[in-house]
Amino acid sequence: MDIDLNHIRRFDGALLLVFRELMATGQTTAAARRLGLTQSTVSHALRRLRDLTGDPLFQRRPDGLTPTPRAHELLPIVVEMLRLSQALKGEPGEFDPAASTRHFRIAGPDIVSTVLAGPLAHRFAQHAPNARLSFGFIVGAAALEALRRGEIDMAIGHFPSVPRGFAASTLWEEEFVAIARKGHPRFPPLDLAGYLAADHVLVSFSGRFTGVVDRVLQPLGLARRVVASFPLFLSVFDAVAQSDAVAAVPYSLCERHAETFGLARLPMPIAVPGFPIVSVRRAGVPDGGYEWLEALIRRMVAEYADEIEARGEWLPRQPVPAAV
Repeated sequence: MDIDLNHIRRFDGALLLVFRELMATGQTTAAARRLGLTQSTVSHALRRLRDLTGDPLFQRRPDGLTPTPRAHELLPIVVEMLRLSQALKGEPGEFDPAASTRHFRIAGPDIVSTVLAGPLAHRFAQHAPNARLSFGFIVGAAALEALRRGEIDMAIGHFPSVPRGFAASTLWEEEFVAIARKGHPRFPPLDLAGYLAADHVLVSFSGRFTGVVDRVLQPLGLARRVVASFPLFLSVFDAVAQSDAVAAVPYSLCERHAETFGLARLPMPIAVPGFPIVSVRRAGVPDGGYEWLEALIRRMVAEYADEIEARGEWLPRQPVPAAV
């Protein structure tokens, strides 16, 4: 096969980087920001790429760009070319946290920031003293969209399904436990009859009065009385601490904050399915910094799980760390 050297020379590394970021973000402005270029430079690079490939590569839409089938075919090739280019230049492939000045952006519900913020900030500062870390309250499809646009680096939370273009990895498994204020006149112990007779508070971003517990109770012909709903878990902790209501909350939050609020941790009197907490990233985009941060979180989870088990405390699944 004859090699067209002139054609190859026109595919410089800058074009490949622009293509990768456009695939990841779907916007010329976001790609330009991540690459430190102007939007006009990225737009010019896209025109060159279209000329070189003979394909539109991206279709414009009101909120960004949609890759064509040909662009999806090219992505793994471009990623591999960039990887080989880095290896050829002899650049280190591993992220160096001690030297990094990167701003890591994580998004998720309050369970993520409330549970992880303290211990993660502590360890993050130890290993990456010149880098920065921020949490944003973004959940579900909105978090995936922010990830696709390049506005965040990592989405953490409960994602029942992850669409094409993203990769998910389980960080820990959650299980529900019940909380009630210490000194409660009726609990512990907490049996099903007492649980159903109590007032309940729950977390709902939309202000609803039903949740996963109600979906378990309904097929059994049972019901509970939910007297209040709040958008944040710590609001639920505070409400339970100042009343005789009970609440079902994730184990990790209970482990981190129940004692602070003067709450007793009680086993649920009925089986309620747990859920995985996962980290989500853009697929096909190598990122040593992401791998380092995810590994740091995993080590925290594993080490604290071992600590609780060694103390002989209740460990339903795998909790996240308490404050360092």
